[in-house]
Amino acid sequence: MIRTLGFLLLLIPFISMAQSPAYDTLRDEKNGSLIMRGNVTFDDLNKEPSFGWMQTGAAEYSTHR
Repeated sequence: MIRTLGFLLLLIPFISMAQSPAYDTLRDEKNGSLIMRGNVTFDDLNKEPSFGWMQTGAAEYSTHR
């Protein structure tokens, strides 16, 4: 019982870290563009409205492939 409780207490920090995004977002001071710093996935880029160029490029790539 004590081992199980200890194991669960050790898992709590890892579970809470999994909930936070793996990247930070900030704005460029010169031109105001979005900067994503960290582990960014394709889905993260695809969901970001300011990266519309990427969505267009990915769709065009899949049609010409």
